[in-house]
Amino acid sequence: MNREIPCGNVRTIVPTALLLLALMVSSSAQAEPVISTRITSHAHGAFAVLVVGNGLKTCVSLIYNKPVLGPDLKLNTPNDYQLYAMSTVNCQPGTGMAGLYGTLGFQGSNSGTLDISLSNSGFSYRAYH
Repeated sequence: MNREIPCGNVRTIVPTALLLLALMVSSSAQAEPVISTRITSHAHGAFAVLVVGNGLKTCVSLIYNKPVLGPDLKLNTPNDYQLYAMSTVNCQPGTGMAGLYGTLGFQGSNSGTLDISLSNSGFSYRAYH
């Protein structure tokens, strides 16, 4: 009776299978539809926008009258995103600007770009595909 089992093939197959499984999981996570954002401030004193929601909390520094890239936002999420104008570039707690906030939610599968404008009266939005 031969008690020697050739394990060389098993040692090669298992890591390869695990790698393929990891690649499938990561590619399916990246398949969520998102919309890119571009934020322009026309409000004096607003130096950043705090974007919160759906696992995201990020601070976007602004340049007056110039668009800056914002975060990619997921479509078809159960909750909305909240936008807060901030009077500091690093979104320090307590520096939110009174009355300058907005709420966003998205449905659909079309990716594109969302232009977000901030003025003294609040946020406005315009989508491009």
